[in-house]
Amino acid sequence: MFFIKLKSLLINQDLYLAKKIDSNEFIKKLKKYLITFEFVFHGVPWFIICFGIFLLANDKVSYHSLIFIKGLIIDLIVVGLLKLITRRARPSFNSEKEMVAGTNIGPDKFSFPSGHSSRSVLICSLMIDITTQCFSNKKLYKIASIAFFCFLAIGTCLSRILLLRHYLSDVFVGAFLGLIFYILTNFI
Repeated sequence: MFFIKLKSLLINQDLYLAKKIDSNEFIKKLKKYLITFEFVFHGVPWFIICFGIFLLANDKVSYHSLIFIKGLIIDLIVVGLLKLITRRARPSFNSEKEMVAGTNIGPDKFSFPSGHSSRSVLICSLMIDITTQCFSNKKLYKIASIAFFCFLAIGTCLSRILLLRHYLSDVFVGAFLGLIFYILTNFI
């Protein structure tokens, strides 16, 4: 009973927020900038880049790209299965015409959880690991790289909500899954 009420409350809050965003003129003007995050964390380019690096780079760099590939595969499988199981529709305000090609087919036509959010948190966490190793003696570079990748992850999560691709709960769960995938990627 408690979980049914909680689910109903979350759905109502998600719908309320989506309606507020859809009616906000300032956010509508930001859409052309927010769409950048959708391109940056689309899964296909990341697979291509990581496989290319794995095949062409030296052993140390290939090792890091293999970690990325593992994380991306975990992300793809778990998020895809959850989308197929839950089958939550995307916000009705979402314009499919504005979406990046290939982001609204198969399981991706469903909303829960946000794959861009999970992927952005996963990739940015892995990039923070790599850059902090590279800049271990350079504190300013280390801080700047951490700030940059946190900005990308947070910006992507916010863009999913503000572009009305996902509800707030989709993005929270996606970001949480990204952290779980990051931990799993380092221990598998």
